Amino acid sequence: MLLYNRALLLLLRGRNEEAWPGWEQRFAAGAIPPPPFARPQWNGDDLGERALLVLPEQGLGDIIQFARYLPSIRGRVGFAAPAKLQRLLSSNPAMPLAALPRYDVTAPLLSLPARHAAKPAEPPYLFAEPDRTAAWRARIGEHGLRVGIAWQGFSGRFEDRGRSIPLHAFAPLAQPGVRLISLQKGEGEEQIAGAGFAIETFPKLDDGPDAFLDTAAAMTALDLIVTSDTSIAHLAGALGRPVWVALRLVPDWRWLLDRSDSPWYPTMRLFRQSTDGDWDPVFAAMAQALPR
Repeated sequence: MLLYNRALLLLLRGRNEEAWPGWEQRFAAGAIPPPPFARPQWNGDDLGERALLVLPEQGLGDIIQFARYLPSIRGRVGFAAPAKLQRLLSSNPAMPLAALPRYDVTAPLLSLPARHAAKPAEPPYLFAEPDRTAAWRARIGEHGLRVGIAWQGFSGRFEDRGRSIPLHAFAPLAQPGVRLISLQKGEGEEQIAGAGFAIETFPKLDDGPDAFLDTAAAMTALDLIVTSDTSIAHLAGALGRPVWVALRLVPDWRWLLDRSDSPWYPTMRLFRQSTDGDWDPVFAAMAQALPR
């Protein structure tokens, strides 16, 4: 546990190369449930004739973020992506999503930067489907400043404490000429009725078995996405869409400290709490920046 916690601190400070060995201890530390390792581990060496199966771990946002490392691996590679993400990931033809009935070595997805030196794909590395994009552009229209919003992650995860945002905190963004469009699905939608300001909703957003296909298409029709630290942030960043992320005082390690940009996503801007739990200054700063 000590090595893992030290790694989190190093990652938060941007010292990734020092951190990756300790990051590999996340399973032994009990911080992350281990994937079912059925074969010897791949440590980043030349695959040769061997086949590699990469296994998913953690949440959908983590998978979207780290899928960028998959296309750079040379050889016979497959990724056991969750079924609901297969179609989104397949928007990048370089993603190794073919089934591997037989394989020789495995690796968890979030270990790839620790084990594999090749450069990851730069955003955009995921893409909205053209027909779906055209349909959502027609549904949303072109009038106003179109701002997609999401505020609630999965509350069942320990990491969500302090990350999700009450919807009423977004009120300063409800300015003349600004259309706030909900990208929230499931948990958190119940807050819309009592928000106290206008929020546009679109029925049947991503009602099918595949995750994020409609959301990705809708994002292409938006001028900006504003979100809490959730999978919506990673999707917008992976698509190369303009996105603002509201962060708690001590955020998840991937957002680093004391900077307004993200090395993971060039189109992302970070707005940070200066006092733990106080979202008002965060959204006041966004409201001031929005007309610009």
